[in-house]
Amino acid sequence: MPPLRTLFIRAADTGQMQDPLSAGWNRSQPPDGTAPTQTLSLDLTQINDIFESFLEVMGVPIAIIDLNGHVLASSRWQRICLNFHRAHPATLQRCLKSDTTLAQAMLEGQEFALYSCHNGLTDCAAPIMLDGKHVANLFIGQFLLDEPDMAHFVKQQQEHQFDREAYLQALAEVPIVSKEKLPAITRLMTGFANQIVSLSVANKTAQDAQQMVEKLVEARTRELARALDQLRISQEKLAMLYQEAPVGLALNRMSDGKFIEGNPALYNIIGYAAEEYATLSYWDLTPNEYEQQEFAQLHALRDTGRYGPYEKEYLHKDGHRVNVQLHGVRLDLPNEQVIFSVIQDISARKQAEQQIRKLAYYDALTGLPNRRLFNDRLQQAIATSHRTSRYCALMFLDLDNFKPLNDSHGHDTGDLLLAEVAHRLENCTRKMDTVARFGGDEFIVLIRELNMDQHISSHHAGIVAEKVRSALAEPYYLHHPQHPEQAIVHYCSASIGVLMFADNQTSAEDLLKWADMAMYEAKEKGGNTFHFHEPFARHLQPHLSAPQTAV
Repeated sequence: MPPLRTLFIRAADTGQMQDPLSAGWNRSQPPDGTAPTQTLSLDLTQINDIFESFLEVMGVPIAIIDLNGHVLASSRWQRICLNFHRAHPATLQRCLKSDTTLAQAMLEGQEFALYSCHNGLTDCAAPIMLDGKHVANLFIGQFLLDEPDMAHFVKQQQEHQFDREAYLQALAEVPIVSKEKLPAITRLMTGFANQIVSLSVANKTAQDAQQMVEKLVEARTRELARALDQLRISQEKLAMLYQEAPVGLALNRMSDGKFIEGNPALYNIIGYAAEEYATLSYWDLTPNEYEQQEFAQLHALRDTGRYGPYEKEYLHKDGHRVNVQLHGVRLDLPNEQVIFSVIQDISARKQAEQQIRKLAYYDALTGLPNRRLFNDRLQQAIATSHRTSRYCALMFLDLDNFKPLNDSHGHDTGDLLLAEVAHRLENCTRKMDTVARFGGDEFIVLIRELNMDQHISSHHAGIVAEKVRSALAEPYYLHHPQHPEQAIVHYCSASIGVLMFADNQTSAEDLLKWADMAMYEAKEKGGNTFHFHEPFARHLQPHLSAPQTAV
């Protein structure tokens, strides 16, 4: 067994936090078989993935728990809690006391509560509010505020007969979080959770409305189709159904797609008046890229008598595109075949899906890709470089003078600086390149598809690095929203580590590690500079860049 002190080395990679249960375990029903109170309508897959990303970045688990104690969404728990403290009756009682103490503090109206469990770990909690109503709690834990009291944990291990090596290894995975940073972390995640709650409620309202519309459309469609098939419906009733339907209804000729009749809801979706609509076909409203999809739906209509449901875009009269969902049936009338279609505007739903995706893959403050999306882009760049033998460059940046601004003017002003840094970085790169925020004041830039020649590519990367260094060193004029008339002038340069790679099998993790090392080498030279770094094990990676001199 290694010395105890080696167990407390915190690596940058949180992959050591192995958990026998996946993040999706909380979707199952509670042990008593009763369903959780539906306080919120959440997409647990999306929310769990986002919380997993927080765990990967911060090393701290996070969960949303309703007022009945049911887990609505969570990351993985700490292994020392799940496999040891909550698995033993005596230590479990301490865990439950921590849970109930924090929950009671939330019910008493506290905005933030911290509790040090007798098992030796710390948790904190904050309420989640919706329209002024307390609907759930955000729990962050488990973590340490200081280096662990080894005597306490060894005594606890002996008292409850935990496996010593496994227990201390699990303890080593628990992060140490500064107590001063906890309120800021909690405010960040509570604000994030409140956004998710608001969006979830909006989604639930939209889903309820959509279900109501779909039921109404289904009933009206059955009524209309039956009437048309039997040829007994009067023209007045048909006109009334068309006028009152809350979704678009259309009749088209099967032969050429020309519109025969539409209703006001359809005119509102496409922006054309009734007289204009009569001159169009569905091909006039369909973007070219949907042509193959349209032919497939027509083929299904001829074979089965119905098509859809499927999604596409319509071209609105003013030029913008409208997301719609369509389904319909073929009606065999005495003289011709016509298509009866139901068209529903799903733009609001698509926008909500896009917002959820943005929360999962983009940094909320700067709008840049986050660590998860950047890792995907880096994997793609590695594969492309291996195929084309073109060099790529990684630039790892750390701001040299960021903390004094936060300390003297507050985090809101610091956020203004970070947003401006993101803007300047995007102006220094091409659209095909990727600028991402890794957290705090760390950014990373991926420059793709440079030259196949190493020296030419290194020269280009150096030009970009100097452009970035120069842009970030320019003075920042920060106007706080509450005091727009007063500009804070701040100077904040950056230390930049540059790594070249091409046509190799190196992992993304190693590339990021070497770029990070290059950044620290630049910082050791006094900051406001960039440094090219040669990876380790050069004899195993013959295609990686040769060492360069710091500029």
